[in-house]
Amino acid sequence: MVYDRFNVICRPLHYGVIMHPKLLHQLAAMAWTSGFVESTVQTTLVFQLPLCSHHRVDDFMCEEPALIKIACVGTTFLEYELSVATVLYVVISLGLILVSYGCIVRSMLRI
Repeated sequence: MVYDRFNVICRPLHYGVIMHPKLLHQLAAMAWTSGFVESTVQTTLVFQLPLCSHHRVDDFMCEEPALIKIACVGTTFLEYELSVATVLYVVISLGLILVSYGCIVRSMLRI
């Protein structure tokens, strides 16, 4: 969405050429695929953790951090993987959004 707005404001005459339906489908597919792959990897890793005998999970729907806390084995790798995923999906996305909006503001100030 930010890329779309960037092109509308900063390159209005080229918008129709840049944002063609094929690119829109590719961007949507990339977002859906990356989210699906990351959630599948995290869920698979969490469900492979052995739980201690005195811990019991009552609900089928539960959070991954709660399951990590009741695991009997070391979870350093899994916590590291969750941290890396957070950096990739939150910090990088926020950075791209801020850069894009900075370009938009710069373009508006030129007008």
